[in-house]
Amino acid sequence: MHQEEMFGWRVAKEVPSCMRVLDTQDLHFLRNQRQTHVEKLLSSTATGRSDFFWKSTSVKKTAKMLDIREERLTRELASILRSDLTLLVSPFERELLKERFGIAFDRLALAPFFYSDKNIL
Repeated sequence: MHQEEMFGWRVAKEVPSCMRVLDTQDLHFLRNQRQTHVEKLLSSTATGRSDFFWKSTSVKKTAKMLDIREERLTRELASILRSDLTLLVSPFERELLKERFGIAFDRLALAPFFYSDKNIL
C-alpha cells in the first residue's frame, strides 16, 4: 500500500500505458480489524463478557462489521482503485472487495501463494 501511494502516481505520469499491479499479500485493513476484535474478545472474556461477534467467515456478515471510517481501509481501497490489477491471497478477500466495495472481479486476481488447492483460481 505505501509503495503504491509513494510511486504509483509517478508510474502513471511517466508511463501512462503501463499496467499497474498491486500485490497486497493480505488486506491489511481486514487483518487489523480482525485483530482489534480478537483483542476485544480477550478483554471481554477476562471481564466475564462473551459478546464477541467476529465469529463468522461469511463475506456478507464480515462486510457489515467492517469499520469503513478506518484510515487504513480507505487508504488501501484507494490504492486498489488506482491500480489496474490487484493480487490477493484468498478467495474470501476477493469476494469481500467485490461484494462490499463493488470492485470488479476482473480487477482482482488470486495469487494463492499459501494454498495448495488448484481449484480456487
